[in-house]
Amino acid sequence: MKRRGFLKFLGGTAIGVTLGEAGFFALGPRSDPAFAGQRHDGLLHERTPLSICGGCPAGCSVRLRIVDGRVVGIRGNPACPISAGGLCARGASEVEAFYDPDRLLGPVARDDGTGLRRVSWDEAQKTIAGALEKARSAGAPVRVATILASGRGLTRCVAEAFHAEVGSPHLYQVDLLRDPAARAAAALGLGSEEPPTYDLSRASLVLSVDSPLLEGWLSPCHVSALFGAGRRRKEPLELIHIGSRMSATAMRADRWIRCRPGTETTLALGIARVLLREGLASDRALARIEGLEDWTDAEGKEHPGFARSLAMAYSTQTVARETGVPVVTILDVARRFGRARAPLAVGERLAGSAGVFGLAAVSLLNALVDQIGPSRTVVPRAPSALVRLTEAAVPSAPLVRPPTVALPGATIASVLAGLQREGEEPPFDVLFLEDGSVLGGLEPGDEAWKMLARIPLIVSFARSLDASVELAHLVLPSTTPYEQVSFVEAEPAAAIQAVAMARKAIDPIVDGRPIGQVYLDLAKALSLPLAKHYPTVEKVYDAQLERLQGLRRGTPYAGAFRHHWVEEQERAGWWSPQAATPEAFRRAVHEGGGWVDPVAPSGMSESAPVLALGRRAGAKARASSRLYPLPANDDAWMPRDELAGQVTGDGAGAFRLLPFTPSGFVGYGTPNRPSLLEYAGPAVLGAYRPWVEMNEHDGQMLGLEEGDEVRLISEHGTAPAVVRLTKLVAEGTVAVPWGGCTRGGGRYAKG
Repeated sequence: MKRRGFLKFLGGTAIGVTLGEAGFFALGPRSDPAFAGQRHDGLLHERTPLSICGGCPAGCSVRLRIVDGRVVGIRGNPACPISAGGLCARGASEVEAFYDPDRLLGPVARDDGTGLRRVSWDEAQKTIAGALEKARSAGAPVRVATILASGRGLTRCVAEAFHAEVGSPHLYQVDLLRDPAARAAAALGLGSEEPPTYDLSRASLVLSVDSPLLEGWLSPCHVSALFGAGRRRKEPLELIHIGSRMSATAMRADRWIRCRPGTETTLALGIARVLLREGLASDRALARIEGLEDWTDAEGKEHPGFARSLAMAYSTQTVARETGVPVVTILDVARRFGRARAPLAVGERLAGSAGVFGLAAVSLLNALVDQIGPSRTVVPRAPSALVRLTEAAVPSAPLVRPPTVALPGATIASVLAGLQREGEEPPFDVLFLEDGSVLGGLEPGDEAWKMLARIPLIVSFARSLDASVELAHLVLPSTTPYEQVSFVEAEPAAAIQAVAMARKAIDPIVDGRPIGQVYLDLAKALSLPLAKHYPTVEKVYDAQLERLQGLRRGTPYAGAFRHHWVEEQERAGWWSPQAATPEAFRRAVHEGGGWVDPVAPSGMSESAPVLALGRRAGAKARASSRLYPLPANDDAWMPRDELAGQVTGDGAGAFRLLPFTPSGFVGYGTPNRPSLLEYAGPAVLGAYRPWVEMNEHDGQMLGLEEGDEVRLISEHGTAPAVVRLTKLVAEGTVAVPWGGCTRGGGRYAKG
């Protein structure tokens, strides 16, 4: 049975499983004057509590509008330094996700041949606890895995402690707002477990190497707010975009450098060569780049430096010929970048990836202009402001944090491929999936999907029917951030540290539980010390509040003026607490919506090497050597364009695939959001249908007209779509949306 058919099958057989099937009264009685006798005065009861947006891992604080016990609106929190009172399209659609008709009413189990059936929480947890006991008895390392997508927050905090105590290293993080290869690139080049922070507030010129800066990357609200603020400065922020498609970022750029598809990294390396040749790289910067010049290892073996390869393979004329960009343009962009006060190059993507070594090429640009390190535009991430529960309960256990390989949308595929090389199949005995978003673009025909299907027990925490439900044996629906205590360490686009925190704003409308509470209950069933120290997620929440107050820096959210005042204080070397007692600090955090340190510490000293290239990067491969195939020769380590020369098929109907993520579809949770589908409607010639963008000339050659239906065929399968003809896509290329709009998961998303 196909996936789409499976979801339709669920809708027809799982009576009473979802909110829509059970009807409006499944929400229970509310004091709504629409129902006679509910209130005697006929007045609406309205309140506006603070909470956290659940649309993506950015960590925006929001204010809900709740009327007579029902969420009717959501808006940004002006005191939040991340959103600055703003709200993206996905955040606004969270109300629809909250009342999604395909939202699960409670735990369900999959019965082969009969669809889904309701089960109790006790029955479900007993099944999982039994499987965990069996996995633990098989010996170390325990074959239990979790794949998360919600960022550094309550769920990840508890999951880390749970895995440490169970004895499993298999905790994986899907970075929905960052490039799939960003983690590996940081490990290889920077020696860091986490990708760096980009400080847009400091940048004077941003060079986007096909990066979707203004299309949901990193932190949608924060990036947009900082971009707008930069445009209004006395010295306006300049944006140069390199890419083959007229994206939303390209439209807003001061200059769009159109190149041939797949040659963006080649152009970046050409710019790097100009910086070296014309002396635009400072001596201080060159001295802090390992592997740029020829070097000798500990065994006396000589290795070529990357500067030699750069000079030989990336001359300005060669780069111009390969990319289609004139020599004069390459020289002009390189000079503007090298002479800017605070330049910043960004090469991360969301749909697809430049690859580990492609991102290394962009990091080289930042390193050459001395913009990696404290008080620079690229700041290595500081240690988390959150406390690790394992430090309080048991000795900290090292966890494997494998970065992802440069495969478009195939995060799980890369993890499984690495495990398969180690001879593990199926790789796990128990697998926890946060929801369908962690599956990326996997389809039932993919090898990774088949490997997942062989796992004895898969548990999904999906709130609504999505792709993970097809794989899961048990679905334990999680509550939304509105229905539980919650905290998330934000993904800022500036060198700050921020943690959004919120109490429960509304009682759960379905029989769901926080994912963290499920792990704590399982820890109790397994008699783990974690459950003794933290029996509930409220205890975890309290521990984080105590941790933040104990840092003795930063301030609760209180608006831009207070944040700037604390920043000036800390830069001057002193700090005064806004709240002197734990009770006052808790109250201030709850009233503001979180905690922020406007002067976050850097994860790198001023004198440390900023980047490792070539074989020198091998010493920094600790975090990725397990799952990323390490090259055997020096040339294979060098920054390069991993996408150059790639084609799909041959013949008149063969095109290069250019994936992109439409703004608003970046995030997790159900794609079953009518407003987002309507938001994409004008571009898709009718909402709810996937589309492809094709150059007008290619369309004429194939006899296609605007709105014609076509079928995309690749080695991964086929998919129907409608054609949008445009001059803004290069010939020989089809641009395909990659995100929630193209994946099933509910009655609206399926069309």
